[in-house]
Order: sequence, then structure tokens, then C-alpha cells
Amino acid sequence: MLKQVRGALHRVMALFLAVPLVLAFALWGVPELRSMTQRAPLRVGDVGFSNKTLTDEYNRQMTARRNQNNGVYTREQAMADGLPDYVISSIATRSVLKQEAGKMGLIMPRKLVSDYLQKDERFVNPVTGKLDETELTGILQANGLTVTQFEEIIKDDLLRDQLINSVAAAGPAPAEMAKLMLLREVERRRVGYLTITDEMAGIPAEPTPDALNAYYEENKQEFFAPEYRSFTTVLLRYDDFKEGLEAPEEDLRRLYEANKARLYESPEKRTLYQITYDTEGEADAAVAALQQGKPFEELATEKGLTLAAVTFTDIDKGDVLDPKVAEAAFSAELKEGEVTKPVKGLFGWTIVQLAGVKAPETQSFEDVRDELASQYLEQDTRKRVLDMIDKLEEARDTGASLVAAAEEAGVRPQHFGPIDSFSMAPGGAIVNGIPGEVISEAFKLEEGEESNATDLSDGGYFFVQVDEVTPPAAR
Repeated sequence: MLKQVRGALHRVMALFLAVPLVLAFALWGVPELRSMTQRAPLRVGDVGFSNKTLTDEYNRQMTARRNQNNGVYTREQAMADGLPDYVISSIATRSVLKQEAGKMGLIMPRKLVSDYLQKDERFVNPVTGKLDETELTGILQANGLTVTQFEEIIKDDLLRDQLINSVAAAGPAPAEMAKLMLLREVERRRVGYLTITDEMAGIPAEPTPDALNAYYEENKQEFFAPEYRSFTTVLLRYDDFKEGLEAPEEDLRRLYEANKARLYESPEKRTLYQITYDTEGEADAAVAALQQGKPFEELATEKGLTLAAVTFTDIDKGDVLDPKVAEAAFSAELKEGEVTKPVKGLFGWTIVQLAGVKAPETQSFEDVRDELASQYLEQDTRKRVLDMIDKLEEARDTGASLVAAAEEAGVRPQHFGPIDSFSMAPGGAIVNGIPGEVISEAFKLEEGEESNATDLSDGGYFFVQVDEVTPPAAR
């Protein structure tokens, strides 16, 4: 019995707790879980995916959804939408397709990736008809992608298309299917209909008592009272477990130091003017003109662009699309106002002029203390709730009822009912204060049964025990 109950609880909670907690702990760097997070939480075949990979993908999806919702999309909404599940599923699916493509010998040369980007209308400047690196860089920044990551995504997508197209290549349709499709296209039918209105039916006669009684007997099921249930629930809301919690200064400082480089330090940022030419000769001529005092804006105008279109403001090295251009643009030797030599990159010969430099920045512990404290207390609250679930389960494992287990653990069970599945009492009054998830679960169980720990949409968990079931009855 103990193993069955434990196993059921773990299965219920695995999807909703394990993945979000792994993502959350990877994001916030809780020191106590360091040994656990060293193992890959997701494996697809022989390929393992680290906490960082899961966290980065989760954050990219969060950013994308915030952009789609005018900047408003919380972690609570993400949990309700099943975003952690989606992240796991999408990473696993991409990995499966990539591994299968590898087994089939499908490859994707870098040149094909470059050609694909050059032809994709989303990245093409309508004036020049060529790749607009500003637009592409903006997309990468908005989605938190590096150039290498973006290139891998494009490679994987193109490989996936090759794989799917090779499997789903068109073959002859079955004869019966072709026949039905043809009939669907060429068959014509003539339809006639008659409309009968209420007025045409006339005024019905007043029903007699015998007629009413006969109608009632024939349609009793329409006049039945619904099923009513009485139940007991134990609500474990996060807000009820926050009292007395504190965030020790020492622990907050450890969290800060563990995440400082990743979350609270920003690298040097530069503002760049950048133009790409088809030939090295054109690029050399442009560099010479700049060195003789020609404004970069004039070079942009000659290419049919505005200065804004070739300006990359406050970007770091990882934001530059082309790795070779990034090396040149962020060279320590390049001073403000100077221009690089032409760089043979992914899309042609590129020149860069350094327009401005912003020194690296670090948020101090004091700057982010409130944020750290909030995160720390949130995790501590979750731990309290999970500890309470363990207490209740241990008591129930020894044979205690839900009510007895709750009283022993120091939480108050609540009794409701009789109500129907719409939270209405027999007299028609609406009974407030019962979470919808509790009612739904109570109407799934048999009389005397108890649920396992189940999620509350507004934060926390609940248990419910069905005390009494009143079947539907004729009125």
C-alpha cells in the first residue's frame, strides 16, 4: 500500500514539479542542489541535455511569449500553459529528428544555411533585395540567441525538412480514395426544404392533469435533481506557508555570487556602423573613403540604406551575426572612430566603424537584494508545502484518514457539501470558496476515496476525500 500511494503521488507530481524545479534551480543556482544538477535531466537516445540548455530554451520561450502578449507573461502563466512540458517536448523532438537524419547520412553544409538566409523574405531588405543583417540581428537579440545557436537551429530545421520530405514523398493515392476525392469535387446535388413556423402550428390546447402526468412519466430524467456530494479537502496554498520565513543574508550573498557572472554582469557593449559589400575591392574603397573623412552615412546612402539601418546600438560580441566580423569589431586594438579592414564573412566583405563603447556593468548585491530575497522565499515556501505533503502522506501510509492526518500535521481540513458539480447547493444557492480543481476531483472519486496531492492553479496543492454521494433522484 505504501509503495502504491507513494508511486501514485510521484507520478502525479513528476511532470508538474520535477521539470519546473529543475529549470528553476538551474536558473537561480540553489547551492544545495549542485550535485543533483550535474546530471543531465533530459536524455534522448545517447544525447544528454544539461540544465543550462533547458533553462536557456525555457527563457527564450518566455521572451517570445512576452513579446506576443505586449510584454506581459508571468511564470505562473507559463506553468498554467504547460510551458515546461512544451520545452522538454520540443527539445526531444528536434533531437530525435536530428539523430535520425544523422543515421541516414543527411548533412547540411554551412553554405546552404547562408543561401537560405539570403533568400528568406523575413530577413531581406526590400530596397537592396539582399540580406538585412540589422533585422536578423534584432531577431537574434529579441530571442536571446547567439549566432552559433541560430545557425544550429536553421541546420536542424533544414535537416528535418529533408528527413520528413524523404519519408513523405508523394506516391500514388489508393484508387478508392481517389474516387471519393473526385466525387467530392464533381458531384452536385439538388436540395428542397420546407420551413414551418410557430404561427403555422397554431395555439396548443391547455394540457390536462393526466397529460402532464403522462409527460412527466415519459421524461422523468429531465426532472431529476443532480448528483450531490459532500467532501473534505485540505488546501495547501503557498500564501499560507509564508509566515515566519526569512531570507538569511549569508544565503542571499551565496546566491548572488553563484549567479553573478551569468545574471548580474553585462559585458562591454559597442555601437557599430556596419556595411557588407559583394567584393573586396568595394570594401577596400569604402575603408579608404572613411579614412579620408567620408561620413559613414554617405556610404549607407550609396547602398540605398539609412544610417539607422546599418547601426547596431549597444551590442555585445555575441550579438554580432558573423563570428569573423565579431572578432574584428570587438578587437581590443580597435579604437572609437576607427574602421576595420574588410572582413570576409558569411555574407560578403564587411567593414565596421566603431561609433561608441559602453564599459562593462555589474549590478551590486544591494541592487538585486530584493529580487534574490523574493526568489529565496519562494523556494523556501515551496519546500514547506512539499514537506507538509510528505507529512500527510506518511500519516496516511500508516492508515490515518485524510482528516486525521491533517489534524496530526497541524493543518485545518475543510468540509463542503452537499453541492453539485457546479458548486450549487440543493436549494439553488451558489457555494463560494471552493477551488474548481477540488470540485472536479471530488466528482471523479468514489464515495470514501481520497485523492493524492493535486495542483491548485493559483499556487499550491490540495487533497480531497469524498464523504457522501447522493445519486440523482426524481423530484
